[in-house]
Amino acid sequence: ISRTFNEFNFKEVTFNTSQYQYNQTSYTNASRMDNLLADPDTGITATFEQMFDALNGIAEEPTIISARNVLVARSETVATRFNTLYEELTVQHMGAINEEMETTVDEINAITQDIATLNTKIQVENAVGSEGFPPNDLLDQRDLLIKRLSEKLQVSAIDLPDGTVNLSVGQGITLVTGGVSIPMQIMRDEYDTSKLEIGISADINTPAKSPITGQLAGGSLAALVDARDNVIIPALRDLGKIAIGLSDAVNRQQTLGRDMN
Repeated sequence: ISRTFNEFNFKEVTFNTSQYQYNQTSYTNASRMDNLLADPDTGITATFEQMFDALNGIAEEPTIISARNVLVARSETVATRFNTLYEELTVQHMGAINEEMETTVDEINAITQDIATLNTKIQVENAVGSEGFPPNDLLDQRDLLIKRLSEKLQVSAIDLPDGTVNLSVGQGITLVTGGVSIPMQIMRDEYDTSKLEIGISADINTPAKSPITGQLAGGSLAALVDARDNVIIPALRDLGKIAIGLSDAVNRQQTLGRDMN
């Protein structure tokens, strides 16, 4: 029985799978953010318009107390909306990203462990197998696992003469070598504990892990990191800038006016 396998085609499949999952995960998180900020029920545009309408009402009739009360109420609504958006972004969106990162890393570690186990079995079968036939079933199982792994992150594979395959990520960071898998671990960012980073160490008992988050490319894991760093965190910063700018502009203008007395 001969096994039909094209190494070039397989590498193209794993690469394209990584890119597809990266783009799909990026789209999902970007859409979630867009739905939150663009929705008139959850965004800030509608509340801004209502507050400025109230300001125009006071400008037209500055002596009417009810118009001033309307402005105060609508200003409080704007402040509440800012706080709600901040909580939504930090608790739900950042929280969801962190949970997905933890789950994805656990899945990656389980897959790499299975690949390492198959490596050992394949090596043994190649060494003692009858009549030199390759262990096709084991090779097929390993290829399916590598394809599943490529959905999570983009990996490089090196086939060895003994039938085993070594897997690495980024700039040569080893995930699987022979019958040994090196698990990735989640760790807190030392400068921002709300952010999770990916670490790895050749010795799993070593408490200090080398961060590799910046070297991830392709797959859903890299997309989660990019969504956090390039979508959610910038949105939080811009939200804070808008809130500070608005409050400062309103307060400055207030000091230039007159009260009822």
